[in-house]
Amino acid sequence: MKKSNPLLMSGVMLVLFCSTTALTHAHNISESSSMKKQEYHLKMDKTMADMHHRMNDIAFNDNPDDYFLRMMIPHHQGAIDMARVILDKTQDKEIKNLALSIITEQENEIAIMNQLIKEKADAN
Repeated sequence: MKKSNPLLMSGVMLVLFCSTTALTHAHNISESSSMKKQEYHLKMDKTMADMHHRMNDIAFNDNPDDYFLRMMIPHHQGAIDMARVILDKTQDKEIKNLALSIITEQENEIAIMNQLIKEKADAN
C-alpha cells in the first residue's frame, strides 16, 4: 500500500496556494498584459502541479537510494517542462540558452537515474 509523504503534500499545498495568489495578482494587472501573464502563469503552474503529482505517485520504500532516484526523475522532468514554457515566451538569448541547457542536462540526468535504478534492481 502506498503511503503519502506528508512533507511532499505540504509542498503541494504551498504550490497550490502560491499559484492561486499569483493568478489573483496577474488578474489585477492591465487587461492586455494580464491575459499574457495569466497564460504564462497557468502553464508554469500546470508544470509545477504535474511535477508534484508525479512525485506524489512515487511509493515510499525503505531503500533511500532508490527512493531518491525515483523522486528526482519527476523533479528533473518538471525543470524540463518549465524550461520549455519559457522558451515559448522569452526573447532573451541568455534565457533561451539557459533553458536549452537545462533541457539537455536534465534529460541526460534522467537517463542516468533510470539506468541506475535498472542496474540496482538487476543486482538484487
